Amino acid sequence: MHTGWMVNYMDLSPNFCGALMATGNGITDVLGVILPVIISNVVTDVTNQYQWRVVMLILAGFTFIGNIIFILFMSTEIQPWNTGDGEKETKKIED
Repeated sequence: MHTGWMVNYMDLSPNFCGALMATGNGITDVLGVILPVIISNVVTDVTNQYQWRVVMLILAGFTFIGNIIFILFMSTEIQPWNTGDGEKETKKIED
């Protein structure tokens, strides 16, 4: 499950992968805090299956869109800002 997105932080920037992961997890945590507010606005009757279905479809839509963005923009190339001093770093592959 984690082999795609978690390893991608290290591929993009080995020097700053901790900061990248903290930023990504911070954004996810903020959305996790907002989620109960969204649910309380959609679900007014906890026994109404239609309202819960709408919540689940919203969550599935966010997950799908997030995956599409990741697939379209993911890269395994080391980014130029990895070194911090403007030098270009090449990715070495060891056999």
